[in-house]
Amino acid sequence: MIRFGVIFMLVSSLWGYRYAVVIKGSTYNNDPGWRAVADTLLSRHNGRLFTWTSRVTDVRDSLSEYMPDYIAFVAKPGMELNSRFVTAVSNMTRSLDDDPYGDAIWGIVTGYQADDALRAVTVDSLRVKSLLGGFIGYTGLVYQSITTSVSEHHRIVFTFPDREVIDTVASDLCPTDRTYMLAGYLNNGFDDSLPGHPRIRGPVDMFVTSGHANINVWQLHYPDPDDEGYFRSRLPGQLYGDPHIGPDTMINSPNPKVYYAPGNCLIANPNMLDNMVYAWFHTGGAIQMIGYIVTTWYGYMGWGVGSYFFQSQGDYTLQESFFANNQSLVYDLMHGTPGTDSSGLAYDKDAVVIYGDPAQDVRLFPIRDPLYTQHLTVRTGSTRDTFEYRITANYDSTALSRHPVGFLPYRIDSVEILETNAVDAVVTDNFVLLHCWHSGMPRLNAGDERYVIFTGKRITTGIQESAPSLVVDFPSMITGEYIPFSYTGGKPLVVSLYSIDGRKILTGLVMPGNRARLSFPPGLPAGIYLVRISNIFRKIVVVK
Repeated sequence: MIRFGVIFMLVSSLWGYRYAVVIKGSTYNNDPGWRAVADTLLSRHNGRLFTWTSRVTDVRDSLSEYMPDYIAFVAKPGMELNSRFVTAVSNMTRSLDDDPYGDAIWGIVTGYQADDALRAVTVDSLRVKSLLGGFIGYTGLVYQSITTSVSEHHRIVFTFPDREVIDTVASDLCPTDRTYMLAGYLNNGFDDSLPGHPRIRGPVDMFVTSGHANINVWQLHYPDPDDEGYFRSRLPGQLYGDPHIGPDTMINSPNPKVYYAPGNCLIANPNMLDNMVYAWFHTGGAIQMIGYIVTTWYGYMGWGVGSYFFQSQGDYTLQESFFANNQSLVYDLMHGTPGTDSSGLAYDKDAVVIYGDPAQDVRLFPIRDPLYTQHLTVRTGSTRDTFEYRITANYDSTALSRHPVGFLPYRIDSVEILETNAVDAVVTDNFVLLHCWHSGMPRLNAGDERYVIFTGKRITTGIQESAPSLVVDFPSMITGEYIPFSYTGGKPLVVSLYSIDGRKILTGLVMPGNRARLSFPPGLPAGIYLVRISNIFRKIVVVK
């Protein structure tokens, strides 16, 4: 079962995170549709607008001064968005200060037309419960899934809501050509079962693919097409299935979803108007998409995102997973971590793109303990604050091939590392990274801990924020009808309660003091819930 600490300590900004919207000036001024996309993001995130004229890197200095936590690059198809734009954005987001690591969580907001982008960014949150796989992977880590083999005909794996996994080869369940089958799941959702098991029901929240691909095509079978078909795009922004034999089948799947393509060449490359990116946002229902803009070779930047997203069991959003994986890659490239290939890391560093609102709350629906539990505690001081970031392995033989990354609640400088029992620790102005394990080392066992203790000074940005002494304590297990808070701060604190699948239950104000509370609505059932303070989420268990 999921384990929780006794007390969560949060240090949070009353005024939230800093959010930047970057868009070409002529597009913002002359195209009402794309201006509406930018304005919607500005309104939802209380953001600041940055416009460029000739190159997107024109805004580097002004972004550096603003120090955003999130950057949304709004880009319309055609002359604005291409692979050079993606590479420039990826590089620039690591160059806003003096260290070599990422300075903001970023995403490119686009679509075949402005309405596609607008639809995607108006989705507040998504809990990924149902996964459809064009290859077999992540079974046992999701609430329910149906995944199929990219290289072995008729092989299909079911992950049922009772957490049992059935891996079978059956032509009646998985046809030789999966084109109609996969397109049907995307269009109609799941409603499947096997005798003696609960039904797998609901829309597809995430579609994952691997194998050969190109800018406007995914080949279902690997390494050769064999007797299977393709997913393709066609103008105007249509995603469709092209079977080995038979007519095309259109994919029109409006429910919000993630398209994650960690192992496909060029599938997220936007250099043509007829491409998979625009088709997935236009008719595939995508609100987030991750994929390569080049031919895949190494794979770290693609597959590593899934390591964070699935193994964290909801602790990392999809966008945080993308960011953390890139920082892990940069660290390994700089330090020559055993078991990694520097040439492959250099190739992959800017090869993968994430499309979508970078602050969108897209998380995995948790069904088990994460690979490791993260704890960040902060003690404020008169001149320096003291931080402790600690991870605890939840399973025996834990191999941390991707380094744990903890996000700091505010930016700091003048960092001094006091103590660590990890191989190494890196602290930047906005995150901490722990090198806990690499190839050739003994793996961690359940209960093993790695930590770093460090101090730093809060950076003053000139943007109105809360005092650095804002500390919020609340228990993780609730037995009454309210959450008791201990809150030191000068102003009321906005707190929201969500169900575990992302449905907002209530929002209320918590007043400063040791007896502050947020009362539950009458009849709230027992279960696991999420508490949101600013942009920080924490789990609680309500016991009746």
